[in-house]
Amino acid sequence: MSVGTGWEQRYRHERPQDKQAYDTSYSAAVEAEEVVTMPAGTFQTLKIVYRDRVKKTVLWEQWYSPKVRIWVRLKFTVAGRVAQASQSHVRAASVTDSSTSSSSR
Repeated sequence: MSVGTGWEQRYRHERPQDKQAYDTSYSAAVEAEEVVTMPAGTFQTLKIVYRDRVKKTVLWEQWYSPKVRIWVRLKFTVAGRVAQASQSHVRAASVTDSSTSSSSR
């Protein structure tokens, strides 16, 4: 993945108990490279933005670290309020990006 890469995601949501089903689709694009610092370390990331395909509004943003192969920060909107999450359950020693920091461990 690199800046400029984009794709579409489609999902079928089924609720058998309620006898309901609907389709959802998102477009996603890698919009920037950014450095993210958090308690677990400093990471070189790709900022991925997910948008509603029809309204073009931002649904959520994700900062993905190719080095550790997982997102390290997530920002999304729930009921009009912005919420953020980070990968705090990953051990710091296993996720610290050594290309952006130096230490003698």
